[in-house]
Amino acid sequence: MVLIPVSYAGYFILKILGIPITYSGPNGILGYCEYHLSNAVLEITFGCTGIFALFILLSGIIAYPASLKLKGAGFFIAVVLFYIYSVLRLIIISLFGYIYPESLSFIHSYLMEVCNIGFILFVYIIWIRYVEKTGETI
Repeated sequence: MVLIPVSYAGYFILKILGIPITYSGPNGILGYCEYHLSNAVLEITFGCTGIFALFILLSGIIAYPASLKLKGAGFFIAVVLFYIYSVLRLIIISLFGYIYPESLSFIHSYLMEVCNIGFILFVYIIWIRYVEKTGETI
């Protein structure tokens, strides 16, 4: 449900940037997509979309004592920002796979995981500051 729009948007932007890439997906029963670069093949799974990090952020929004209106706004903003972030994350990983394929494992497994945590905290803190500024806490 989220895998195809995120992976296809990343592919589309990479094509616009002039990166030689082909896209296939979803493949087989597991439902993953692939980016075929000149020197790397990236399998994009459900987890690559950042959906699990989004669930953590949404859980924090639910748990925070704010009005339903602000929680709804937080949900909407979080989902939109995470879609954009997920596409950018795939683009960055793909660019490293294209330019520096030997660094792909490090970028994917470590750097982007740290970025996920940083992005969650950034969005959550900004949302909390907005909630506190409005004075609509419960």
